[in-house]
Amino acid sequence: MATMGMGMGQATMAEQAGMRQAPPEPDDEQSNVSPEEQAAYDQFVSNGMEIIYPGEGEEKVAPSILESLQASGEPIQDLAMTAASLITGLIENAANAGHKLDPEIVYQGGVELIEQLADVAEAAKIHDYSDKEMESALYNAADQIIKTNPGGIIDQQAAGQDFEAIVEADRDGSLEQAVPQIGQYARSAGGEEQR
Repeated sequence: MATMGMGMGQATMAEQAGMRQAPPEPDDEQSNVSPEEQAAYDQFVSNGMEIIYPGEGEEKVAPSILESLQASGEPIQDLAMTAASLITGLIENAANAGHKLDPEIVYQGGVELIEQLADVAEAAKIHDYSDKEMESALYNAADQIIKTNPGGIIDQQAAGQDFEAIVEADRDGSLEQAVPQIGQYARSAGGEEQR
């Protein structure tokens, strides 16, 4: 795993900061997630949080993250580029340390991190993302990551098929079932009606 200063046995960045909840533990319906997979997910998200918040506590966002979130003035593109860069860096760090990350861990952790970056942008008054904008940013970030294939972890053919399935789910209105985190994000950030 990428170890950006934290071992798997240490508290997560969120717990250290005392402000955000740790990544959710699997519930009974998700019992097919092994402890090793959950630990890998937690570590991936924790490593990303450590890059976003390198100081003491979550109020200390890395200046480079804030700059990246407003680099072009195009909020969706800036969020996607920032997320893709962050996730690519995490994958490459893991590969350089001799660890190959499971693409599902990268995907699930990546969704968590892009949501966190959107929260940062909103708190910094850069942009308040709607659920449709979050979907677009997620697509764009995923597309960039698939094209660069950091650490060689992505089966390009399978990833292309998965990406096409997500695009089709968006077209036919079933995206929230395909990517339930997006709908959860929109509801937790104030609901679709308020966005």
